[in-house]
Formats: sequence, C-alpha cells, structure tokens
Amino acid sequence: MILFENCKNVKIIGVSLVNSPSFHLVPKRCENVLIDGVTILCPSIAPNTDAIDPSECRNVLITNCLIDVGDDNVALKSGKQNPEYPNHACANITVSNCTFIHGHGMSIGSETVGGVFNLVVENCTFERLAAGIRIKSARGKGGVVENISYRNIFMRNVKIPISLSSWYEDSGEDETSQPFNSLTPVFRNISIKNVFATSPCGNIETIERITDFLYYYYAYHDFLEPRNAGVIAGLPESEITNVSLENIRIKSGTGMTIRNARNIRMKNVKIETIDGEPFVVKNAQVAGLNR
Repeated sequence: MILFENCKNVKIIGVSLVNSPSFHLVPKRCENVLIDGVTILCPSIAPNTDAIDPSECRNVLITNCLIDVGDDNVALKSGKQNPEYPNHACANITVSNCTFIHGHGMSIGSETVGGVFNLVVENCTFERLAAGIRIKSARGKGGVVENISYRNIFMRNVKIPISLSSWYEDSGEDETSQPFNSLTPVFRNISIKNVFATSPCGNIETIERITDFLYYYYAYHDFLEPRNAGVIAGLPESEITNVSLENIRIKSGTGMTIRNARNIRMKNVKIETIDGEPFVVKNAQVAGLNR
C-alpha cells in the first residue's frame, strides 16, 4: 500500500491503513524512521498482508501501534543479494508498546542476507497469533542475526510463542550437514526475558470472541490441533548460539524443541504441557532446564 524508499527522517504518526491486498507499510533502505500510533487492519485469513516491513533500514522506532492482519505483524528484512546495495543490513530497531491481534507475529526474515542487528522488542501484547517471537531463515536466504532482545511480552492464544528456526519452509527432517557459505543463516546473542504465554489447545473459549463466520470456521478447525511452546532449531552446520531465556512461563499443548544449538541458558523458565515433556533436546547444549 505505502512504500518509502531511500528516505531519511520519516515520520508516520496516527494514521490508519485498512485492507491492503499486499504489504501495508514498507520502509526500504530508510534511516531515522518513526512509526507511532498507527492502526493497520485487514482480514485475518488474507495471506501476504504484512503490516510493517522495515527492509534494509536503520534507526527505526515502531511504537503504540495496533495491528490485526493475516501475515507478519512486523517483519524485519535485509533483502537478497544485490551488488548495487552491498551494505544492506537492518539495524537499530525498537518495537514498543504495540498490540498485535491475529497475524504471524514479531518476525525477522525470512530474507536475512544483509544481516539484522540490534533489535529491541518490549512491552507488547500478542493475541491469537500463529507465532509470537519469530526469527526465520533458511539455507540460501541467510545472514547474521544478532544482538536481539525481547522483554516484557504477554501472549494469549499464540500457537507457537517462541520460534527461532533456520528451517523456514523446510521440514527440517534431513539433518545432513551442508557446506557453510555466505548465505547460511547465523543466529546468535538473543535474549528473551519476562514472557508469559498461552498456546491454544482446542478449547472453544480460545475463539469465543470471533464473530466473522469464515474466520470462525477456519480458526475453529485450526485451533483444535494442540500447539507447542516453541522451537529453537539451528542447522547442523550453523548452530543457534548464545540464547538467554529468563522469567518465562508458557502453557501449551506440547513442549519446546531445541536442536542444533549451544550455549542456551535458562533461568526461571517453566513450561506446562498437556502432552509430553516440557523440553525435547537433540544435539544441543542447554543450561538451567526445569523439567
């Protein structure tokens, strides 16, 4: 709907964007961007309707926004390989005091070739999302994602509250190590603190406030499947490293899977499940597990 490209000192304050057929607001290769008090709405079953997608931007503040969409609520991207823009990182981003209702969460990726650095997400509320905290990339699309901080996040009926995965659009079943190259995802130095989350487990109360018939139909059948607390899944050739989880409580259908990861540190982390163990660990180094 709206694209700002190669701009500086951008201010978007107090506007409403409704029912874009594609992405709603995209600052691209911009610096010093303020997005404050913006409302973005579209049907929750509408695909590819991302709300705010800063791409290759620096110094961005997104605050006091209400977002209800059918895809990523906020997605930070750092493009694909482009010789015209060799330095195209997304860096120094803050997202604060925002409410997300429906959508695919607070995302990084899946395009992270130029790197994503120095993100702070704080004091936000997520409701009825497909994912909450989400970092996604894959072989051939990756770069370095580091110095990422999430704190004071409340989630209600979020299918996967925490998802850090280098297996985007891949089942992840083939654990064969591949050669490491410049397009291999690298996730490191990530802090997640003070998070309370519930994941829907088939209780009809999870959709009690849904009034639209089509959404009611799809949501009801989708929510019947138990959801998991989260996933931290690196690649055999590129483990996810240096992740700190502190003061976390998640209620979910199944637990959190951690694999191909090292130096994962937990303090006061409690996961309550309906089925199975709270943690499934494979080829990972995890300290402070509370089973």
